[in-house]
Amino acid sequence: MNISSGERRAKFNWILLYNGSLLLCLLLMLGYEYIGDQTLMHSAIYYRVLGMIAPVVLVGIARTSGRRWAATIVASIYTGLWLAGNWIFPLFPAHAKLGPVFTPITHMVPLGFPVLLLPGAIVLDLVLNRLSGRGDTWKAVVAGIGFMAANLAVNWPFAYFMMSPHARNWVFAMNEFGYSFAPSQYHLAWEFHPYEKTRAEFWVGMLIALIATALSVRIGMLWGDWMRRIRR
Repeated sequence: MNISSGERRAKFNWILLYNGSLLLCLLLMLGYEYIGDQTLMHSAIYYRVLGMIAPVVLVGIARTSGRRWAATIVASIYTGLWLAGNWIFPLFPAHAKLGPVFTPITHMVPLGFPVLLLPGAIVLDLVLNRLSGRGDTWKAVVAGIGFMAANLAVNWPFAYFMMSPHARNWVFAMNEFGYSFAPSQYHLAWEFHPYEKTRAEFWVGMLIALIATALSVRIGMLWGDWMRRIRR
């Protein structure tokens, strides 16, 4: 892409954005223990792990691409791919081959509803485009604060919906359980389980999450600058 121009560069740019969304899927899956568990959406660990993983990919790919809404596009493709898997996998029959089997299953079990990254990605694009003439460190701080604020504003109230009976359907998959999950424990998936034991621990965790998010943005900038310099 770096040695191309015109229509050829535009095609390579779309390939870059698509590959960036696949990388985002992979890294979010690695952090799935924390950000794939909706019961932790009111815990600082959720926003800490999300802030460590997502911005570095969104900003890095956006910086390399140069498109105005690149981070938003990457987050949109990730959301579409994850939703497609969420809705297509259960169409295939499957049965547990390992024991003990507490919940008999008849189809493939989806991973769960994707993380709502779009609001944070939009904020990243807006901030980085608006502050294009400022220093990268300053942009990383402002973008990190904006990304985390957007995540809190959207994911915190959305968590209440995910815990409610309204999310127990094929769209949000909050009624899907693996074979190792006993029916007597289903209610645990619909209750918040704070990761931090005290309020002080929660706020310290949120401060760490904010710092981690800003650092992730800055690392994404460095990574994007490096990729823009590659010539083959």
